[in-house]
Amino acid sequence: MTPDETDVSLNFDNSELKGPQALPGVFTAIQRFWKTLDFKVTDAVEQGNRVALFGSSVYKSTVTGKQITSPFGLLARFEGDKVAYVQFLDDSYGTAGSFKTNVNEG
Repeated sequence: MTPDETDVSLNFDNSELKGPQALPGVFTAIQRFWKTLDFKVTDAVEQGNRVALFGSSVYKSTVTGKQITSPFGLLARFEGDKVAYVQFLDDSYGTAGSFKTNVNEG
């Protein structure tokens, strides 16, 4: 990662998603709340210093046990052999919904 590497997820100005420690921190946090059951890249596009990946992932909430399948898109830009920019999009409504509990369940 470059020293000023930027990650974008849901908005363009999240101070917690700046710097080379940000992306590993995001994936560490994800694993605290969801267990990744499947991760598939279905398409990859490369153009110069940019790579775009598209696919789906299956997560299981560590809190409720609910499972969610989410499409994703990821754009990465490189400076030499280092990642300088990552933009990740997924079904945040669905993943957040994996924490919902129904008081009438059970």
